[in-house]
Amino acid sequence: MECVYCRNTLGRKKEFQVKTVIYVENGEKKVKKEALYPEGIGHIKNTYKNTELLRGLYREKLSQTDMIGNCLISKFYNKQYSLGDKLRGYILDKNDPAIRELLELWRNLIIGRSENICRFTQTCDFINIFGNADGLEGEMSTRISNIDCNSENIFFLNDSDIKIVDYEWIFDFSIPVDFSLYYVLRDFYECSSDIITWKELLGYTDINKEKIDIYEKMRRNFYDYISFDDATGIDFRQLGSQFLTASYDVEDIGIKCKYLFPVDKIQKGSKVLVYGAGSVGKDYYRFINESRLYTLAGWTDKRADVCRAQNVNVQNIENFKETDFDYLVISVLHENVADEIRKEILKKNFPAEKIVWYKPEIN
Repeated sequence: MECVYCRNTLGRKKEFQVKTVIYVENGEKKVKKEALYPEGIGHIKNTYKNTELLRGLYREKLSQTDMIGNCLISKFYNKQYSLGDKLRGYILDKNDPAIRELLELWRNLIIGRSENICRFTQTCDFINIFGNADGLEGEMSTRISNIDCNSENIFFLNDSDIKIVDYEWIFDFSIPVDFSLYYVLRDFYECSSDIITWKELLGYTDINKEKIDIYEKMRRNFYDYISFDDATGIDFRQLGSQFLTASYDVEDIGIKCKYLFPVDKIQKGSKVLVYGAGSVGKDYYRFINESRLYTLAGWTDKRADVCRAQNVNVQNIENFKETDFDYLVISVLHENVADEIRKEILKKNFPAEKIVWYKPEIN
């Protein structure tokens, strides 16, 4: 068995910490999920049970998944593109009709089938996980609710063949459809804020803007549920961010990164400070960490606080004023955005000669 990818979700409580491995066996790639601690075995088994809950909603759209011992084994799909890839392309092309159509498809995938639609009623289980949601009673909801239906868990193998993977966060109680879409849309935005504003993205949807404060509170409560241990007072979001959570076979890094780090322009062995935690920045950060061709001096973004809440180890730029680095690489897709970032950085008295931006090349 050859391991090509490994990721540990250290930003969660022990009962939810999972090790994900992509490996090659007899020429076929597979995905294995297993608990990092004995407390998490129940979570893995529950994830497998979730496939049965979703079977009636998605049928052939589900990935092939089996439970072997205490491990979840799934088929690895060599995706052509994810829903996130497709949506980013439409945004860059300013194709408004296509954006709206894709978001409607996304919403329908969250629902699954019309028989899954119901009206929202708060249950004890819901309140335990998402907190009190007064004001949402009667909202259009799903009986079986999939908030794991994010843009990178939906693969287009071709125009008509869609696969939905990862079934950790599936619930057998009602959750408003607008919240489920809001939740996954926020995840998409965190990786795409260099090409669209949150207001613009939200404007493409019919999500009730008056309910957003409630949805955001539900979202924060859910993160607390999976990450904050009441018994010990430990917040694993802070503890887990101190460790690298993913590693790759060096030869496989290029496959995993959509945006190619500018190795022909940045001298090997340099100390690199990465600015940007969107899709470009994440790929640059990953490449530097795993290729060992450079030393990572740090990772920063103007939304550092938001990123850390998402278990992304990004720091405020002020933390790096005394840091020794050779390059501060602005890691965004568009030059006009990079120019604005450069102006902001210069105001903080960082050396202009070390600040660079190169148009990202797509792998």
